[in-house]
Amino acid sequence: MSERHDGQSPPEPIPESELLPWEREAKTPSHEPALNPHPASALPPLPPLPHPDAEGTLPEAGWQQPAPVPPHVPPAAQVPEVQGNRRPSAWVWIAAAIAALALAGGAVWGGISLFGAPAADSPSTPSTADAPTIVSPVDPTTAPDETDPPIEPATNYPLGAPNGVASILFAYDDGNTSLGDEVSFEVSSEGCTRSGFLGNADGDYADLGDEPAAVIVERFSMRGEEAVGPSARYDALDTIVLTDTNGVSVEVLLMMRTHEVDGEEQYSYYAVHPFPDSDSVLIISESCGAEDQGEDAFVAFLTENLRLTVVSSGI
Repeated sequence: MSERHDGQSPPEPIPESELLPWEREAKTPSHEPALNPHPASALPPLPPLPHPDAEGTLPEAGWQQPAPVPPHVPPAAQVPEVQGNRRPSAWVWIAAAIAALALAGGAVWGGISLFGAPAADSPSTPSTADAPTIVSPVDPTTAPDETDPPIEPATNYPLGAPNGVASILFAYDDGNTSLGDEVSFEVSSEGCTRSGFLGNADGDYADLGDEPAAVIVERFSMRGEEAVGPSARYDALDTIVLTDTNGVSVEVLLMMRTHEVDGEEQYSYYAVHPFPDSDSVLIISESCGAEDQGEDAFVAFLTENLRLTVVSSGI
């Protein structure tokens, strides 16, 4: 044992049995590591070699096959890392909550701006307080009380139709004179002469064409000039429908004739309907001389004082 320079003797070495493990390893001289530190008995056995199949193909050994890839699992939501026992400040959670509320609030107000706010009284029943007023095209409170005009029945003998008749019977009653079912009549009362008959047309109305009223006026003008004189004039007024005692309807043309007698104008009214197939013509007239009784008075005579009965030979 050598002596130290400070004059003190070195300490006695510690027995190896009293050394700590790491101290004992430090004192052990290093050796080269063994080529195979693990004995052969400690190694696991190799898997058996594969055998060829019937076609002579060797399958890959299990240890040569690629290991299966585990499915991808998304990472869990990140949680603020806690270092030691230190937790995030309460302000962090408050800030996160405020941010979440802001996002939710933006979504709510965006939906309100797009679809409108729900009604305050019921989420499923819309309020009618601000609902628009729908005005129908016709307001029943202001529309006039109008009804559709009644549909007129079809006329059995329209003016210009070729239908013929066998005869027509006349019944007349003005309160003073009464006649019933005559083939013709002539009544004079209060300065007026009224007459009616179904006469022979002599072929005048064989072809009424598309304008029967014009044909009738023309034929009457020719006959009137021969009977009354060149001063006779016939003017078409209107057409009306007369209904007989059996509901048969006949359309007649109303005309007014004027002519001069001794320089004084005379007035007469006619109701005419030709029946070409029977070569006959219905003529009803009223003449009051120099007094013009007017069209309305003539129509009243036709509808109030006169009744017709048409004996048809085929309508």
